[in-house]
Amino acid sequence: EFKVADLLRDQAMIPEVQRLARHIHERYPQQAKALIERWMPETERYSNA
Repeated sequence: EFKVADLLRDQAMIPEVQRLARHIHERYPQQAKALIERWMPETERYSNA
């Protein structure tokens, strides 16, 4: 089942999610890059605009 975050409902989780994202990015950069490419395949296009 596909779920989408509700930023108002889930706002209490944002600091923990940010902390975990930094941890994953620092400790597992290749896996983090693969996840970002999977979730946001157009990122390269937007960053070079």
